[in-house]
Amino acid sequence: MSLVSSDVATGLWAGTRFAFVARWGGFLLQLRRKPLGLFGGAIVALMLLVALAAPVVAPYDYRDQSRTRLFKPPGPDHLMGTDNFGRDIFSRIIWGAQTSLYVGLVSVGVGTSLGSLVGLISGYAMGKVDFLLQRFMDMLMAFPTLILAIATVAMLGPTTTNVVVAIAIVFIPTANRVVRGAVLTEKENQYVEAARTVGCGTGRIIFRHILPNVTAPIIVIASISLGTAILVESSLSFLGLGPPPPAPVWGGMLSTGARTFFERAPWMAIFPGIAISLGVLGLNLLGDAVRDLLDPRLRGR
Repeated sequence: MSLVSSDVATGLWAGTRFAFVARWGGFLLQLRRKPLGLFGGAIVALMLLVALAAPVVAPYDYRDQSRTRLFKPPGPDHLMGTDNFGRDIFSRIIWGAQTSLYVGLVSVGVGTSLGSLVGLISGYAMGKVDFLLQRFMDMLMAFPTLILAIATVAMLGPTTTNVVVAIAIVFIPTANRVVRGAVLTEKENQYVEAARTVGCGTGRIIFRHILPNVTAPIIVIASISLGTAILVESSLSFLGLGPPPPAPVWGGMLSTGARTFFERAPWMAIFPGIAISLGVLGLNLLGDAVRDLLDPRLRGR
């Protein structure tokens, strides 16, 4: 590549990077205009803080059982009461936040990354590559989200890792469709043609020029998917397909014991249900705010 071509390529990358920084700087400034988004962000930040500080915050070990404190109602010693094994529900909910966030963040991260990679390659290559990849994505999208997750965990076995894999598979086709659509638009821009003119290879064009300009929809789809991931994980745990006992998972706390002893100890179902609801609400509010701020058509709302 000549010196002039090298300078042009460097200028293209510098311009792309400047646009990326300017976009996210403006995003942070506009976040103040979304009070519901800030409220959702506060819930998510609290969940993260509680999950990280679980060993310090939790007053009891989540595995600690005692026959002397079965079905204790909420009180000073046990803020959310105890369950049918004498375990402190408050401690189990705190540790459950760690499990839920781990499963949600890792599964969405893996699923969105793989789906984005497929969308980048498919949207740029087109032709037979695009046809084959998109037909496979169509096959995955033909299954309802929860049914696909249940089938995957049933085949692999109910472990935390397998739950992450199952939920990640669910999000691959959604991320693929969003990113592919963005790539089809971006690859017609002049900076892509300029990159081809100066001799940039396909990989360089995709990952150094197109990818930074489709980061916004990737982050939007990831943020919106987090709430769904926690809801799917809770549903799998409720059905007995989540992390096995004695792992503290919110969906598992709603199952078996909570259903059997609801009339005697309703707090066994109420507090895990509130935890799931608040977690999903916070992530959905934050995801909606991110979507509105990154979409120019919704930014003024």
